[in-house]
Amino acid sequence: VILIMTLSKLKGIQEVVLALLFGLITLIVNADYLFSHTRLYKVFKVTWNALCYEAAGTAALVLVSLSVDLPFAMGLAMAVLSALVGSQSGGHYNPVVTLAALQSGQNMIRQNAAILYGCAQLVAGLCAAYLYCLAIPYEASALAPANDFSSGAAAMVDAATAAALSFVVLFLASWKSRAGRPLAGMAAGGVVTAMQIGGAAVTKISANPVVALAHLVVYFFREGFVGKAEIHVHGPSSLPPKFAAVYIVAPFLGAVAGTLAFRALRPDLVVDKSK
Repeated sequence: VILIMTLSKLKGIQEVVLALLFGLITLIVNADYLFSHTRLYKVFKVTWNALCYEAAGTAALVLVSLSVDLPFAMGLAMAVLSALVGSQSGGHYNPVVTLAALQSGQNMIRQNAAILYGCAQLVAGLCAAYLYCLAIPYEASALAPANDFSSGAAAMVDAATAAALSFVVLFLASWKSRAGRPLAGMAAGGVVTAMQIGGAAVTKISANPVVALAHLVVYFFREGFVGKAEIHVHGPSSLPPKFAAVYIVAPFLGAVAGTLAFRALRPDLVVDKSK
């Protein structure tokens, strides 16, 4: 009833986001009653701690990407997060990595857990973007092609980064030793850092659809309030909608390419599910 009353008074996008967050909290509070008989909810209960770490790490990456306009910032943040808490959830912090793990053929993550990971990453990214809009009165760093490069060139660089990221994570995570998976997260940060520095002349790289979506949310929020806040920015603000598909779709294509390359080079590690 309270939710319906709130929705009836909404006038702007900020209020809509608040209503969605309120609705999400309502679902979480009543989850035992609403979803207790579903298989997905049982997986959710088992993986709750991992999902919390995954959401926190994703939110941290989003805030770093929005706040820091340095080519190596997000890669360094990934490496640090993976070293500190990556063992708690696997240190994905990116739906691209979750997709690669699901399609790796090694049973790294089950389908239900992958869905929950993706939801946790998405919710955390949107919440972080909204928090940034409320708390930080400065424009977010731009996520767009640089130096007059085309959106196609930016898509190729972002997809290549996602492919390299997926391949490295799968290769190191496939090690039989316990050191493999923690190293995978730190190596992923190193790959992103190297690609961000190398591709800085073409575009700011995210290789993370949730980060790109967060930039898009900030763009829509700030477009209506920049003039009122008297913030003056040179160049594109956050993620202009015309580039949204580049930074949201290209990483998934790169993840598929990286996963196929891994499976082709290491067929001995692919589990035959028909047996």
